[in-house]
Amino acid sequence: MSRHISTRLSESWIKAAVAGSLWASFEIIIGSFLHNLRIPFAGTILAFASVALVIGFVQVWKVRGLVWKAGLVAALLKSISPSAIILGPMVGIFSEALIIELFILLMGRNLPAYMLGGAFAVLSALLHKVVSLLVIYGFDLVVIVEQLYRYIIRQLGMEKGDPWLLIGAIVAAYCLAGILAAITGYVAGRRALQLQVETGHIHPGSKAGFPEQEGLGRSSPWMLLFHLACIVLCLYVINTLPVQYSLFPALGYAAFCLFRYKRSMRSFRKPSFWLWFMAITLLAAIFWNGLSKGHVWDLEGLMAGIRMNLRAVVILTGFAALSQELRNPLIRTILYHHGFASVYHSVSLAFSVLPGIIGSLPGVRKIMASPVASLGMIISHSAAVYPSLKAELACRNRVLIITGEVQQGKTGFLMKLMELLTARGIRMKGIIAPGVHDEGGRIGYNLRDIQSGREQVYIRNLHHEGWFRHGKYYFSPEGLAFGHEIFSRIGEENTDLVVVDEVGPVELRGRGWSDDLEMLTSRTKLPMLWVVRKRILKRAIRQWNIGEVLVIDAGSDSLPAILDEILEFLNAPGEGFCH
Repeated sequence: MSRHISTRLSESWIKAAVAGSLWASFEIIIGSFLHNLRIPFAGTILAFASVALVIGFVQVWKVRGLVWKAGLVAALLKSISPSAIILGPMVGIFSEALIIELFILLMGRNLPAYMLGGAFAVLSALLHKVVSLLVIYGFDLVVIVEQLYRYIIRQLGMEKGDPWLLIGAIVAAYCLAGILAAITGYVAGRRALQLQVETGHIHPGSKAGFPEQEGLGRSSPWMLLFHLACIVLCLYVINTLPVQYSLFPALGYAAFCLFRYKRSMRSFRKPSFWLWFMAITLLAAIFWNGLSKGHVWDLEGLMAGIRMNLRAVVILTGFAALSQELRNPLIRTILYHHGFASVYHSVSLAFSVLPGIIGSLPGVRKIMASPVASLGMIISHSAAVYPSLKAELACRNRVLIITGEVQQGKTGFLMKLMELLTARGIRMKGIIAPGVHDEGGRIGYNLRDIQSGREQVYIRNLHHEGWFRHGKYYFSPEGLAFGHEIFSRIGEENTDLVVVDEVGPVELRGRGWSDDLEMLTSRTKLPMLWVVRKRILKRAIRQWNIGEVLVIDAGSDSLPAILDEILEFLNAPGEGFCH
């Protein structure tokens, strides 16, 4: 039975793509700047900038749910960051968005709501850091910090020093920073509304979608479960067994991660990383019992420090491995296959405008020198992308897809449909691939030019010198050149429909007609007719920048019964016929 698959994004998701791209740009560019200069409280500064940015966008776009959607987009965009660890920052970004969205939902769009949301969002950066340290080092760290604090106040003669007073002062400082960030964003957003910005200076790239990550190698969803199980098991062993017994499984798992994910373990090559480990061990050895035993060095404290560092090694290497696995196509598969198509398409769109938005950002020095004016200009320029982005999305190619199982008669079904469409005046160009048989059965496929009727040998199941192989078939270079030449002649004049038989696993791997489809979807707005196997249908739909999709099943659909639906789909105004 035919089914319509909409790739259309709502206004809120398109705007979330723009805001999320800018948010991710801040995280990637300013975050890298802060970390490279070893500036303290880099996470807090980024949280301040994020709050100001989001509150600014809320003034420009009165869209319900914009903040959490932009936060989700920015968190997923964080997966292309050069940072080795992405899982923690992704959680932090999305948490900040949820907090701000919650206060807007409860209190409305007003300055008090923004200030409270900003205060708790920036405070969440501190809580995130504390939780991260507790996850890495365990609650043994609390003992060391408490003993160190008591030692310091004794040396200062402040025996009655209240630790809650210090904690309260720190919390108040973070909340004030969040309030200031919200006010900055509010003023910058109001200024952005007054600016008249020329639209169209940032354009989506020709290839949207999650960029392929280099160096991933083979990946599997089972590796995610493997790492989760190893982390839990190693932490259990560390917490329950003596150090000498937990040493080998912990270091063994860390060594496996270091070997398999070399590029994600850059942190372990930094001297500061090992200095921090040494400092933890020394502090534990000295302050575990608070010097109560009368000597500086304490064996129990030393073992506690080693146990904390073992825990840290497992957590850091394990989470770096998880972060690397999360960069693979599993993310987009889960998003698309489980009801999150809008999220997937919004993030794909955000990836396409991310380079332009990054290129439009002023220098860090200019942002530091005049933050409010710079932020207002940044928001105004980014918001100006929306009209052209919406227009571009509305003009993406419509695609009619004939699907079915292998050797289910998809090409025969296609040829019958082409006869019916020709009778209705639809002018078609492109290729079909009729099967070639001998006494033993099918031996391959030829390639036929729809316009001229000429044929060329394309695929055979026997080895030929100079042909490339995929699976059990060999592909002719002459056949490929023949097809490329056909597609290169296709223009929007005298063409109503482009036929591609078929879009298969070869195209999904970047060969075959992949470049031709890229060219057709980026340079023309012509509707297309594809033949696609069922098992790769969803992957094919999301591989290229296409618009609305109508899927026809060659095994169950009746052409006379659905012909009117096909014609209505192909001739619908908007997508596919924008010029």
